[in-house]
Amino acid sequence: MPTVCELNEQGKILYSVGNYPEAMARFSEAVSLDPSYRETYENMGVCYMMMDENEKAKKAFQTVLKLDKKHGAALFHLGNLALLEEHVSEAKSYFSKAELCGFNDPVICLNLATYYEEHGDYDHAEQQLSKAIHKSPYDVALLGRKAQMQLRAGRFEGALQTSKEMVRTDIDYFDGHHFLYVSLIMLQRLDEAEIYIADMLKRFQDNDILAFDQIRFYDMIGQPSKALSLLETRFPNVQDNDTIALMKVGLLFRMERVSEAMALVELSETLQTDGNVLIMAISACLAQQAYEKAQQYAEKLLSRGEESSEYYAALYLKPLAMKYAGKVDAAKEFQHSAERLSALSVQFPQQLDISLYRVLCELQLGNLSEARQLVDYLLAVAKNAAPFHLAASLVCDAEGNPSEGQHHREIARRLDPSITLPMV
Repeated sequence: MPTVCELNEQGKILYSVGNYPEAMARFSEAVSLDPSYRETYENMGVCYMMMDENEKAKKAFQTVLKLDKKHGAALFHLGNLALLEEHVSEAKSYFSKAELCGFNDPVICLNLATYYEEHGDYDHAEQQLSKAIHKSPYDVALLGRKAQMQLRAGRFEGALQTSKEMVRTDIDYFDGHHFLYVSLIMLQRLDEAEIYIADMLKRFQDNDILAFDQIRFYDMIGQPSKALSLLETRFPNVQDNDTIALMKVGLLFRMERVSEAMALVELSETLQTDGNVLIMAISACLAQQAYEKAQQYAEKLLSRGEESSEYYAALYLKPLAMKYAGKVDAAKEFQHSAERLSALSVQFPQQLDISLYRVLCELQLGNLSEARQLVDYLLAVAKNAAPFHLAASLVCDAEGNPSEGQHHREIARRLDPSITLPMV
């Protein structure tokens, strides 16, 4: 007959592989052999938590405390259960008692930090992470957790300092270097970022993530030719990697090497179903007066049926391609798109780009009052959105007010010098 210890070990193995009913059967058998053995109730509590039976888990841990009121692990688990129910004060009380009982694990602070971060309280999250690091100052993973939180919170200077501490703690820990580089980018310290990523690539020569980041860096600062040269050197077989192929297509389009970009798109079924690539392809085809091809790409995008910014754009671009191809049913297609976009704007009122493309459709249909109402609404909701000012300029031009249109164009360029809208 197995002992209480053996039954507990069997139960722990069973719940570790997800067999919770059999695990509970072992623990119940252990209780019947020795109802005062506290480890059994602790294991039962953990198993109940895994089964999301939190009330039963609480009772199990409270039983542990009846047997040993200074049982730190039971207090810790009760603190976690209180956090799940958003009873923060209660959780802190349990955690404090656990620490007083010798359960001084940094995971207490880490769990509190996670709770605070999920609720947007970055000040308290950072405090808890700092406490965790104080308990375990050489844990680079904890430092990394703090750097990630600071980056998500927009605390880029803090993230930079935390990342530097990671590098000082472990010079070979990749994440520390990577977070440092990202922090420099977010702080717009681009000269330093350029030097740093080059040095990183010497240290981590085989790291494709870094190579990809370097390529994106040069694309970001307006040097697509250098980015493309690095890409072709590091990744000569782009067809083997959809992410790299997507990057190369984007670079080729931005360099106006359209035929090369289109040839690469035609070779990859994945690229032909990527929304961003399809939009770039449609724009390129329109510029080259390949209207039939532009319509085909728009139809391919629409056939996916996924509501997205690219999908909304395609609702406008398909009839636009038809118009330039001289198809008599283009106006009917514009009307259909305007109605579809109108319905979608009711369904997804927070997605303002739906109304943006409806403005363009209404302009094509000559419905200036509709276009005016829509663009006024867009600017009232987001007056600093460059695309909405550019759309307003088109409405002003159509209304015969070019000076006002120029005013909106100037605002759009000031907000985003690279701003463009699909052809009208």
